[in-house]
This record gives sequence, C-alpha cells and structure tokens, in this order.
Amino acid sequence: MPQNLFEPRRPVARNRPPGFAAGPLPMPEEPVEPDGPVEQQAPGREPSWLRVYWNTFRSFARRRLGLGPRPPQIRQGGRSTGRIVLTVLAGIIVVIGLAGAGVALGGKQGSGTQGGGTTRPQAAPLASGPGTTGTEPSGVPSPAVRTQVAQWVIADIGPGNLVACDAALCGTLASLGFPLSSLVPVGDSADALQGADAVLVTATLRSRLGDALTALTADQPLAEFGTGAQVVTVQPIAHAGRAAYTRQLATDVAEREQAGTALLSNSRIVFAPQARLQISQGLVDLRVCAVLATLGTGHVLTVSSFGPTAPGAGPAIPLTGLEITTIDHRPATGTGPQARALRTLIGAQQPPYRPLSTSTVAAHGDSAAALLLRYSEPGPLAPAQ
Repeated sequence: MPQNLFEPRRPVARNRPPGFAAGPLPMPEEPVEPDGPVEQQAPGREPSWLRVYWNTFRSFARRRLGLGPRPPQIRQGGRSTGRIVLTVLAGIIVVIGLAGAGVALGGKQGSGTQGGGTTRPQAAPLASGPGTTGTEPSGVPSPAVRTQVAQWVIADIGPGNLVACDAALCGTLASLGFPLSSLVPVGDSADALQGADAVLVTATLRSRLGDALTALTADQPLAEFGTGAQVVTVQPIAHAGRAAYTRQLATDVAEREQAGTALLSNSRIVFAPQARLQISQGLVDLRVCAVLATLGTGHVLTVSSFGPTAPGAGPAIPLTGLEITTIDHRPATGTGPQARALRTLIGAQQPPYRPLSTSTVAAHGDSAAALLLRYSEPGPLAPAQ
C-alpha cells in the first residue's frame, strides 16, 4: 500500500470550458394550469371604433400604398386629387373588412363567455400522476424524472463540480437552485463535455452526440433514473478517454481494498456488520478512508454504514457516505462535548476531504442516531499505475 494513502491529495484541476459564461438558461416549456378562477380584465378607457378604424387604415395605407409622411413637395395638377381618391377608396375597403371581422369575432366571444365578456386562453391541462409523459416531446424525460435527477445532483454531486446537461435538465437544475456557474449546457457538439466533471445523459444527447459521447464518458454510471426512453444516466467525464478512465478506476478499486484492510485492523474503529462488509470489498471512497484514518488516530469511533448505493450505480463506483454513531463512547450527535469536537474537526478539513454536507440521521429501529458525512461525486480517482 502506498505510504501516502492517507496524505491529503491535491484536488484535480478542472477548467471551465473556454468562452462559457453563466447566464439565463432555456427553461423547458410546460403548460401551466391556472391556480384559481380566471380573472376578468379590469374595465378601462378603450379607444372608439372610429379611432381603431382610422389607425388601422393609416397603417395599411403607409405599408401598402406608400402614403407615409413625405417631405414638402410642390403639388402639380391632378396628382393630389388622384391620391385623395385612392386614399378614400382604400379606407372604405378597410372599414368594410374590419366591420365584418368585428361582427364575426363578437359572435365567437359572446358564445364563449357569460354576459358578453372575454376570457383568457386556457392552457391544456397536465396529465396527473408522477412520471407522466403526455405533455413531453419524445425522448425528453418527464418532469418527475427530471426533478428526481436534479435532486440527486444537488445532494450528491453538489455545486463544486461542473455538470453538463441538455436544455431541459439544465433548466430543472437551475429552477431548483443549482448555481448557473456549475452548469455546462450541451448543444450539438461534445466539446463542452471536456469542461465538465459529469454529464446527465438523456436520449436527446445520445442522438445528438453519438459516438463522441461514448468516447468521453465512463462505462459505469454514477446513478440512473427513469426507464425506457425516459432514462437519464449520470456519468463521469473521461477526459483522457474511456480506456484511460477504466484503467484509473481499476487502480482506485485496488487502493480502496488496501485502505479497507488497514482500517479494519485499527482497534480504535468499530464497524457495524454492514459497514465492515462494505469497506472490506473496497467499496468506500478513498477520501472517506483518509478521514477515518485521521479520526482513528486520536478517538474511538463506531461506524454504522457508508451509505446506500445510488440507484443504477456501476459496481466499481465508490460509496461516498460515512455514518458515525459514537465518538469516544459518547453519541456523535447532539450537543455533548464529544459531538461538538467531532463536528469542529470535520469542519476544519480542507478540500477534497471536506464533506459536501453534514447532517444527522435519526434513530430508527435498532439503529442509533448518526452523524452523516456525504462527499461529492464523482470523487478524484487514484492515478493509474
């Protein structure tokens, strides 16, 4: 096992795509049904029909007959009279046409409202139920799937990583508060992927990018949501190509197994059965292993779990959670001195060993309450050997 396994690693430098500037993103267009009764337009001072006819005629005459304002000219016999006659004839035609249109429109409006009033156009109602796709174009994940993906990205990837996505998913992420500066919109070129850490792969991106998408993404997803044409996979970006990423991931798995063996031999760290199985199989992220090694040098810990596997995650994708139930034989949660000291120590860690989030897991069944540390995905991998 390398001697620097638990030494702080420098974060991998990730540059943003050149020329990328955060700005408003296109939001998916979804019909919205009114929340309550449709409001009637407040009555106001409307122009008279005579004024409407005159404005319409004047606009028509200027555009069609070239009768806009002209510089002063010397009038010559016959021209002025002919223009006036032509103007009057055009005006009569326009007024008659508008009158007929007004009668037709008035009949339609009267038949659709009570008391001759007008109503706003009603949006088509959304189909009810989660995962509905009745209002979505083919290949675009439903609002329910997009929301599920966005919530996982916010909780498990976090704003510290750059996420590439199509317009629909970028819009959903932005609407839920994910920073625009952490989004990389993807159009018809795969070049934008080189500036991201992970990509949300939809049927839209697959059809647009084809083999270029496959070449720049890992073969094991971080997570997967939806089914069929609605499926969205969250995949790490393979900046050096898929083959190089696969070799690097294999090296990372080997180092995780070595780190797990070392931590299992530390008598100051007590693992619950589930946690022991997870770490012995090399499933625990190296950042979590390093933090455990640091805490285990001066404290006695009880670890209950390293968190659940993300839905659809590849078998070699590491677990990035850490649940600590006790520290120095006292609860790791609450306001006790040991719990406060643990939170202070965790908060003092520097990237990449600072957790993405720290929260409390409530006691349930036979499991005690635990302090949950969650690290961002995808984490830095060990260099390939």
